[in-house]
Amino acid sequence: MSSISHILAGMIILAVLIIIVSIIIYNRRLDKVVKGELHDTHNPIPEPKTTAGVLYKTILIVIVSVSLISIGALSGTLISLQGTVQDLETTNSEIRSQVCFLQEMVEEQNKEVSQCDLYFENVDYDTQTAEMIVKVRLKKFADDTEATLTINGNNVVLQKDEIENGVYCGSVKVGFFEELTDAPILIKTAGIYSAESIPFGGSLAWNFFPFPAISGHFSTDRTGGKLKYEGAYTILLADDTESATFDLPKVTDAKLTYMTSGRDLKTVDITRQVLNGEEIVLEQGLDLENDLTLCVELTTDLGFKISQEYMVLHEGPYDPEKDEMRWIEDPSGTVIWERSMRD
Repeated sequence: MSSISHILAGMIILAVLIIIVSIIIYNRRLDKVVKGELHDTHNPIPEPKTTAGVLYKTILIVIVSVSLISIGALSGTLISLQGTVQDLETTNSEIRSQVCFLQEMVEEQNKEVSQCDLYFENVDYDTQTAEMIVKVRLKKFADDTEATLTINGNNVVLQKDEIENGVYCGSVKVGFFEELTDAPILIKTAGIYSAESIPFGGSLAWNFFPFPAISGHFSTDRTGGKLKYEGAYTILLADDTESATFDLPKVTDAKLTYMTSGRDLKTVDITRQVLNGEEIVLEQGLDLENDLTLCVELTTDLGFKISQEYMVLHEGPYDPEKDEMRWIEDPSGTVIWERSMRD
């Protein structure tokens, strides 16, 4: 930019000199004409005013051209800087990810518990209780190692497994709807204590009921003030055949209620489609407002009802306070468990 400034300054100085020389020459010729030394009144030298105007316009053109070139150069520099900033942000994000990964690796290496599994026995749907078997695998252990796990205020002494080395097991009676978050475990080896926290998955309800899940494709289009929609979905049921130590209640009946803005539109029977895993096409002709919510209700052979709402279509801002819900009713129709999809 300094070289451009020098060039412009040189042009202005040169223009001023040209105008001064032009004035001097023009005045000398005019003086000769007045004295009668020249009879040709035509002056090949333009008037200083004309010369100044031409030079002024020339300098303006040069300034505008230089400015446009400079702006283009600055735009290119700005784009380059933006690309550099984005590259730096990407690099910074990658570095943070790597640091987090390394921290997780270090934390994982420092943990004494490598695995924790839960199993359920003596499952009683009348009392909605079960015996939860906890199986913990330690990375480091000795013949005198002792382990105690605290679950919801209950101290569970874990016994050494006679078959698998480093495995310690214990049991505690739990309710179907207890919430298990983090459980501290205290480990003692050669008189030295260590402790850490074992994360659990929250509500135990997922282990005892066949909650539905929905898989589908949906689309909307507003034409003439009405919300047009289309799509299809499949209701999936929890499969416990491989890992569970007991049988989940069997689904005997399934209903679907179409809802919009919190009000029911239509209820249809989908028992056959759910039990066979068939795809279900959305009911047409529904008078939708700004959303479409599907409420699936499953009835089991033990009389429990599992209901779950899914908002599959919506326009405009989404209100998290009106999130999808799921709940369970006992055979008497009393709601015994409910929560938001966000929980």
